[in-house]
Amino acid sequence: MGSEKRPDSLEGMSEAERNAWQRIDTVVLRLARLIGRQMARDDFERRITAANDNRDDDVP
Repeated sequence: MGSEKRPDSLEGMSEAERNAWQRIDTVVLRLARLIGRQMARDDFERRITAANDNRDDDVP
C-alpha cells in the first residue's frame, strides 16, 4: 500500500484491497476515538484541578 491515498471509491478493487482499506478505516476511527477520549479526560482533569485550587497551602 505504501503512501497511496485512500481512493474515494472502493469500486474496481479486488476483495483483498477492499478489506485492507476497510480495516485501515476501522483502525483509524478507533485511534481517533481513543485520542479524543484522552483529550477529554485531560481537559476534565485540568478543569477539576483549577476548580479545586482554592486551598490554602500554608495550612497543615
